[in-house]
Amino acid sequence: MNRQKKTYADGIASISVFLVLAGCASSGDRIGGPVLVVPDKVRFADEIKVSTNVRLDCALENKVAKYVAREASDVYDQVQTSPQVTDKTPGTVLTLQITNVSGDYGTGWTGAGSAGGGKSLTVQGSLFVNGREHGSFIARRRTGVSGFAPYRRTCDMLDKDAKVIAADIAKWLRAPAMSSRLGDAK
Repeated sequence: MNRQKKTYADGIASISVFLVLAGCASSGDRIGGPVLVVPDKVRFADEIKVSTNVRLDCALENKVAKYVAREASDVYDQVQTSPQVTDKTPGTVLTLQITNVSGDYGTGWTGAGSAGGGKSLTVQGSLFVNGREHGSFIARRRTGVSGFAPYRRTCDMLDKDAKVIAADIAKWLRAPAMSSRLGDAK
């Protein structure tokens, strides 16, 4: 009996040590603490022109924020959203801004260069830890015309771009660097 108790206790101790080490290993995949703060809405840069239809119908400000928060949860233990995220926000924060939306409202045949130009979305961001910048990026994705894509709506195409950009950002969060170019911005 005494021997079984010792073996059981040794097993529990081994599992505890393993879990602690596993936790340390996973936290090594990110900069900052276990919590990342992202904006609850990713604003359009003031200087860009985005049609009223795209602004209202596509809801890119909400979708980009939602997709980035979802993808970042694979990197951070907890992702919190906040109405205002700046470089002055305490903790580990990701500032984001939509800096370009290319492609007129309509189908895949409308937009950049028109004859099947497709749509594109560009997001710029920076990672700060307690006010110190640890990385910055420009992420761009473009949805071109192929097969039945010309008949896809603008919002569907930009939504796809937003989802892929969010995945690009999550990958970047594992090893952020200054002035990175993600996706089609490379």
